[in-house]
Amino acid sequence: MELDPASRGSHGPRSSELLEASTASVKQELLHLSLARQALEAEKVELTRLLEQREGVITELRKQMHQRDKAMHTQRAQFEDALRNVQNGKRVGVCGDSPSSRGGPREELHLVRDAIASLRSNFRETDPNQHTLDTLEQAISILIERSSTGTSGGGGGGSSSNDKNSRASDQRHQMNGVQDASTKVIYFTERTVTPFMSTINKPLGEIRLRDFKNMFDRPGLFRFHFKSYDPEYGMVKEEIVSDDDILPGVEGKIIAWVEEDVE
Repeated sequence: MELDPASRGSHGPRSSELLEASTASVKQELLHLSLARQALEAEKVELTRLLEQREGVITELRKQMHQRDKAMHTQRAQFEDALRNVQNGKRVGVCGDSPSSRGGPREELHLVRDAIASLRSNFRETDPNQHTLDTLEQAISILIERSSTGTSGGGGGGSSSNDKNSRASDQRHQMNGVQDASTKVIYFTERTVTPFMSTINKPLGEIRLRDFKNMFDRPGLFRFHFKSYDPEYGMVKEEIVSDDDILPGVEGKIIAWVEEDVE
């Protein structure tokens, strides 16, 4: 039986339309897949770039850490050498006529302080090691002062007496001349690494907490700690509360730490 030509013609265009629609759908799907692939390739390139950038940063940080470790080892060696000189008593305070002998302890103390300052720069301001370095610096200063005093005095009794009155000696520093009327004040705050320096027009031993507050003159509530010498523990940070209390001094100046009172 033969099909009607009219019906045969009607099936032909419909089949062609279905084929074209299917082809267009496949092409559209391929286009979507191609765009997705390009997006993934671009994302892969960006991630690779970021990874290389991070690796470069990590490499640079490792170099900096290595340089810092090397610098710390060098500074530690210098510090240990200076400390060894102090412990071995390598100073010639006996020869009072020699300029080098007069400057020996001072030069050693300067070297120690330089080494401690270099070590201090490797720690954050809030690092507990900063307090340890403060204590260490002051302990070495006392050792050098005691050794120098004992050598020049020629006996242990004089050194013991000077140790007992070290704070009074510090507060009577520079009692001759015009500079008696003023005292240098160095103070640290929580917001800065570099200390501030000012002057109070009173001799050391007459400066009270009220005078320091007048000089500081900042709004807010604060706690005040001052470097002081304790016979049992050596150099400490002493908190002063009363406005009428006399501030302790070290080596003719006042060193203070000012902290905000958050309570």
